[in-house]
Amino acid sequence: YSAESFAHAITRGIDSSGRQLAALMPRYQLDADDMGALAAYLRTLGAEPSPGVGETELELATIVSSDASVREREAVTGVLQRFAAMKNSGTRQEQRRAAASRRHAFGEKHVRSFRQWNLSVWTLDGPPAGWSAQLEARYRKQPPFAVISGAAGNDWPVVHEFCERHELPCILPVTDLPVESGADHYTIYFSAGVRLDARVTAGSIAEGYAEPEGRILVLYVDDGRGRAARDSFVAAWPEARRSWTSSVWSLP
Repeated sequence: YSAESFAHAITRGIDSSGRQLAALMPRYQLDADDMGALAAYLRTLGAEPSPGVGETELELATIVSSDASVREREAVTGVLQRFAAMKNSGTRQEQRRAAASRRHAFGEKHVRSFRQWNLSVWTLDGPPAGWSAQLEARYRKQPPFAVISGAAGNDWPVVHEFCERHELPCILPVTDLPVESGADHYTIYFSAGVRLDARVTAGSIAEGYAEPEGRILVLYVDDGRGRAARDSFVAAWPEARRSWTSSVWSLP
C-alpha cells in the first residue's frame, strides 16, 4: 500500500488493487492529519511477535513486593491465578480449534490467535532501591506480554518506570500513589489514588466552608503517601483563601 491507497482502503473501502472491500469492512472518516498519524503509528509496529507471545502460550506477570500488606498481596495474586485457571479451562475447546486452524494456511486468524495464559508472580524483596535490578533480571529470563495488576505499597513508581522502559502494558495495579505523567501511557490506573482524594477533599471543604477567619488544619503521616496527599491538598486549595491561617502537622 502507498499512502494514497492506504487512505482509500480506510476511508472508501477500496484495496490497493482497486477492488471494493467487503461491506463488513468499516469505513472511517479521517482527515489528512489523522490519516498521517495512523500511518505513522502502523510503521512503528514490527513484523515479529511481541515479547511474551509464543506459538501457543502467552506469558503474563503480576508484580508484588514483600513489604506490601499480606492481605493485599494475597487478594491480588489469588484473584488473578483463579482467573487465569478459568481462562485456560478450555470449556469452549479454544485450544483444539486453534491447533486445527494453525495446521492450515487459511485457518481462521481469530481462532489461531488463542493462547494459553501463563501467569507468573514476581515478588520484589528488600528496599525499593534494589527493585529495578530484580525486575530487569526477571525480564531477561522470561519477558511477559503484559503486567496484570500488582501490589507494591507506596513504591509502585519503580515498577511504573520499568514498564515504561520496556514499553510493557501494565493493567490496573493496586496502589495509592500512581504516577501522574502526561508523557507516560503504558500503565492504566484505577484512579489518581490519595492525590485525587486530597484534591476532592480540598474542593469540598472550600465549597462548603466560607468562614472569613477560618483555620484549616491538615494532619498527615510523614511518608510518601502522606506527603503526596498533603501536597495535593495544598495545591488544590483556592488561591484566594490561602490568606487564612493554616497549619500542617506531620505525624512520625
